[in-house]
Amino acid sequence: MVSYIIWLVWKFRGYLKYSLVGVLGLGIHLLTLWLFTQYAHLWYIFSALIAIVVASLSNYILNYLWTFSDRKANKIMGYFKYLLSRLLVDGTYLGFLYLMTDYVGTYYLVSATIVQIVTAVLGYVIAVKWIWRRDKVTVPELSDEEMDDEQVY
Repeated sequence: MVSYIIWLVWKFRGYLKYSLVGVLGLGIHLLTLWLFTQYAHLWYIFSALIAIVVASLSNYILNYLWTFSDRKANKIMGYFKYLLSRLLVDGTYLGFLYLMTDYVGTYYLVSATIVQIVTAVLGYVIAVKWIWRRDKVTVPELSDEEMDDEQVY
């Protein structure tokens, strides 16, 4: 049983790392959202936009340095892709945040937490499949002469 748990952790280590970074980012996001809404008296959607920028930057840096360190993308292009993906994910987040808060009547911090957790899965899929996609490894083809020179052991 213990070996199975270790195997599961190893198999899903990328997602676990991404999740840990996400939990930290969620904390940064919620704290920023709360501070700007409660103390700067901004509308919670404007506060959420600021929180998105702050948390996204910290998440990208941590994911670049730790989660996907074995898949180093070009820093500038990787960040550009990350920002584009955040437009989709955070656009979805803002829409559902507004719906849950203004139409369902959920407290804005509760709405933010629920929607952040749900959209995290979308963010992970985009990160793995597009931003930090593994390059396909190809086997070089050998010419006939090289094939004759190859030794089989």
